[in-house]
Formats: sequence, C-alpha cells, structure tokens
Amino acid sequence: MKLSELFDINNDTEITGLALDSRTVKAGDMFFCIEGTQSDGHLYAGKAAENGAAAIVISKPVEELPGVVYIKVDDVTGELNRVCDIFNGSPSRNMTIFAVTGTNGKTTISSIIRSLYAHHIPSGYIGTIGVEYGNVARSASLTTPAQTELHADLKEMYDAGIRACAIEVSSHGLTQRRTESIDIDCAIFTNLTHEHLDYHGTMENYFEAKKILFKEMKPEGIAVLNAEDATIT
Repeated sequence: MKLSELFDINNDTEITGLALDSRTVKAGDMFFCIEGTQSDGHLYAGKAAENGAAAIVISKPVEELPGVVYIKVDDVTGELNRVCDIFNGSPSRNMTIFAVTGTNGKTTISSIIRSLYAHHIPSGYIGTIGVEYGNVARSASLTTPAQTELHADLKEMYDAGIRACAIEVSSHGLTQRRTESIDIDCAIFTNLTHEHLDYHGTMENYFEAKKILFKEMKPEGIAVLNAEDATIT
C-alpha cells in the first residue's frame, strides 16, 4: 500500500508491512515509535531504519537517516490504530465482533460464543488459547495481541470467509489501546476480582480500564453485563 494512502502526504513509497519491534522490521515496513511503560520506541528508530524501514512514525525528534520517510504526529498509538485498520482493509467493520473482558471467564465465554455463533455464520476466536477459525489453530503472542497482529489476524479470517469473531480483551490490552480501532458489535463484561493490581495499582483503576471497552463499542452496539457481580452493576 502506498504511503499516501495511509497518511495525507504526497509520497508514493510502498509500505509492505507494519512493525512495533525494531528487531522484526523488514525492508518496506513502517515502524511506529510507541512509548511504553518500560521502553520507548524512539530509542530504536535507528535500528528500524538499519533493518530496512521505509517509513518511521514518531512523536518527538530522532536522528533521521537518508532513504527513510519520517512522519511526526501528536499521537503515535492513535495513528498506529488508524493505519492498522486501513492497511488490513478494515476487516472488523465487515464482521460481527464480540469482545469479552473481565477478570475470569473470558476464554470460556469467548469460546462458547464462537461455537454457538458458528451455527449462524463462519466464526473465529482470538484469545488466551490462540487464534482459531475453520481448520486453523495457532498460538497467539498475548491474550489480546498488539494492533499489528490483531488486525492482521482479522484480515486473515475475513479473507478465509470468516464473518464473526469472539475476542478476549484484557485490561492490559485496553489501557494500551490495542482494540481502539476494532469495530465492536457486542461488548461483554464477566466479573471483576482482585487481580492485576501490580499493573493497575487500585481496583478503581482496574475497573476504569475495563470500562474502556464500552466506550470503544459502536453506539448501536450491545453491552452485556453480569448482573450478579455487584462491582459492575
């Protein structure tokens, strides 16, 4: 896909892939300098360029090497989400997406949804177990994969004729905005118990992280809550 199709710039450089890890960058890739809690992608812009990145998306100055297009934006993660959607043909917008969050039960509920909905239309699953659809079953890097992987998985499913997918959405994935540009039709909240406080700090922060899913859901989407869990009703 041409760079001009991804950003409003007059440049027809061909972009052949998207990357978040400089070690995995291949010739023709676009590298996004994400600032994480433990690392800053801007520190690895040079390595990404050495490995063949055709374009690098930044939010602060880096050493610019010849032959690479540098695109400065205010919000790299926001642009990552937008570009991942466009680059993969917006598969979630042409599928029925079920997103399941909560401390416990995400895997079970997502698997059940996929199995039941498959009687209606071809369906897939992304989560702790891995990526599953049709005769395909493989492991995933995370419960909720990074944007580049998640959108690519959905595109792969859509190209294979899959028209619905149940996705496990972790609180880490929500705070790191991994599902921000996924078109969610149905958001499901299982429960909230005392876990992951090493990451979120407090139960209030943990709860706020889970609520992000319902803010991301399309306005006409369906929200399903566990009425027996007093913490979320």
